[in-house]
Amino acid sequence: MTNTNKIVLFIAAVFSLTVIAAQNIDISQAQNMCAKATPQQKQMAKAAGYDLDSLCSSLTSLNAEVKQKQDSAENIIKPREVSAEEVKENEEVAKEQLAIEKTELKPFGYDLFAGEPTTFEPANLIPVPSEYTMGPGDEVRIQLFGKVSQQLSLVIDRNGNIQFPELGPIALAGLSFDETKRLLQNRIKQQMIGVESAISLGELKSIQVFVLGEAYRPGSYTVSSLSTMTHALFVSGGIKTIGSLRNVQLKRNGKLIQSLDLYDLLLKGDTSKDVRLFSGDVIYIPPVGKTAAIDGAVKRPGIYEVKEQASVFDLVQLAGGYRTTAFKKDSRLTRISDDGFTHVIDLDLSQTKDNAAHLAAGDLLYVTERIEVVRQFVKLSGHVYREKQLAFRNGLRVSDLISSIDELKPLPQVDAAVIIRNVMPLRKLAIEHVNIAKALTQKGSEFDLLLHPEDELVVFGVVENREIVLEKLLAQLDAQATAQSQSLKFNIGGMVKHPGAYPLASNLTIARAIALAGGLAES
Repeated sequence: MTNTNKIVLFIAAVFSLTVIAAQNIDISQAQNMCAKATPQQKQMAKAAGYDLDSLCSSLTSLNAEVKQKQDSAENIIKPREVSAEEVKENEEVAKEQLAIEKTELKPFGYDLFAGEPTTFEPANLIPVPSEYTMGPGDEVRIQLFGKVSQQLSLVIDRNGNIQFPELGPIALAGLSFDETKRLLQNRIKQQMIGVESAISLGELKSIQVFVLGEAYRPGSYTVSSLSTMTHALFVSGGIKTIGSLRNVQLKRNGKLIQSLDLYDLLLKGDTSKDVRLFSGDVIYIPPVGKTAAIDGAVKRPGIYEVKEQASVFDLVQLAGGYRTTAFKKDSRLTRISDDGFTHVIDLDLSQTKDNAAHLAAGDLLYVTERIEVVRQFVKLSGHVYREKQLAFRNGLRVSDLISSIDELKPLPQVDAAVIIRNVMPLRKLAIEHVNIAKALTQKGSEFDLLLHPEDELVVFGVVENREIVLEKLLAQLDAQATAQSQSLKFNIGGMVKHPGAYPLASNLTIARAIALAGGLAES
């Protein structure tokens, strides 16, 4: 083999290895070939139209890129492999949790603190109130303008002073922010002639407070001097479900300063009792007080902490009031009495007396949903373009339900229709026969029957299959039959258009029975 052929094979190998390198495969062999290439071989390759120096240089850079990709792939954090046992355990926990959510009400308000904080950002961007009390650690920013232009940032030291370069130490600890501004502006104006000033606060001091009792993480916390009671509750992780949301206490030097009802914040957006904290303050969370639960047709079912003299009405208001589907006259209060047994108390929440009933600890109020049953109506169905319902009124007749023959589909059975009626008080089914043609042409006559509440007028078509239309009605008639009362139906056969079983109307005659079966057959 000639040297030229060897060079050509060498170049082919380099190209092949370059392609391989692009697929993240080791290219050290190609680099070794480049290192061993003689000047004579490089010159011969150049004469053949290939620059080996350039190819070998590209291999070096390509190798570095491949190595970087491999290193990056190694640094990727792979997801933890979940064993079959863990999958089964997670499924069981999910099923249990779903069952709990379906069967148990949740205590109201504790999800305010959902999502345990890992850090707490001090509220330094909140506007400083004029009554803010200055203390060690507060930064005072002073902008001088006029005869002198200068900006100063002075921090109150442990002695309660700032060291003003031109005026010396000035005591500010214990003053309000308004008093601080007036004092500094007066001193600058009197002692620095021709100089005006603008005073503001920079970084504020931190204070140490204690969150104790039924807090999620009780202990000592360092917070911004502008923090309020709720800020401290959030930084401590919130309140346990056995802690009170309605009696969060702020104590200072052993004295009760403020009681915070978080229900005011949650239900009314009222933050007037959420006062600012001072260093050394103690937030104490006592155990939860009396609780009562509410379920059913209210907007926010749940378990609520109620005041000592709370009534049923108060509990309904905590739950957001009634839903539109509530049937207030049929409500129940379940109570555990002193004898250890559970008792049920019937309530009519449309009455003031029952709304004023006092609650006991552990009560469960259930507000019943109304039944989706329509009353006081009449209905038109069957061989019609649009089934419809009308509100019942006294004196309503068939001609009021079918105002025109145009409401019926083509080829209606106008001489035979039935009215399905619920007879009170036992709501037994009864049937009436109707001649629609005579009812429309002789309005107000004996043919234009008076309707009762919940009557349904069923219209038949001349050629339609009546078994399908009457199947449900005939089954209901069979169901209400007894040994003393036979089923209200009859059979007709022979030379009629639609032989079969039909409901037995109280005003049925032979002629009406034949009409109900579609009339005589042509044969």
